[in-house]
Amino acid sequence: SVGESVVGFGVVGNNSTNTREVTLTNTGDTEITGLNASLSGTDQEEFAVSIEDGDISANASTTLSITYAPTTVADHSAQVNIESSNATASIVLSGRSTPPDASSPDDVQFGFVPTDEPATETVTISNLGNESTTLSITDVTLANASDTPFNLVNEREAQSALSGGESQAINIEFPDDSGSPDPG
Repeated sequence: SVGESVVGFGVVGNNSTNTREVTLTNTGDTEITGLNASLSGTDQEEFAVSIEDGDISANASTTLSITYAPTTVADHSAQVNIESSNATASIVLSGRSTPPDASSPDDVQFGFVPTDEPATETVTISNLGNESTTLSITDVTLANASDTPFNLVNEREAQSALSGGESQAINIEFPDDSGSPDPG
């Protein structure tokens, strides 16, 4: 018997992985031999499958590992086909891939900036995905930039691609000439 006939992976970041294990149990009186698992379906390349042991003794179990490793942002589905010398079963798979995880600061505090002395603060954008995840930064802008004197110091450098685990520092300058405190 198969522990689950449907395995839903939920939402997984693109180029990340999520692995689920399903128990395959032999409830019969004879050994199941030559156990094999394969994938089929439209999105089978987004999944991987492996079996812990190809033979299951009578009244024993083995583990089937199914990995969802999406490479495209979309909804995905496939099927695991399990076959042996004397048994067959199938498991329906589904998952949704979203853009990679990234972190960015909520706000930057400059505090008091003396007259005619610009202040620079550094913010960091990080790709929190795994090593195979790429986060493409195509544009960096300041919210309400027309209403404030802030400048991006290294704007061109901020336009890049970050692999999983990489970070990019972006410098923001506040060229205050009034000596008044900055509210945020």
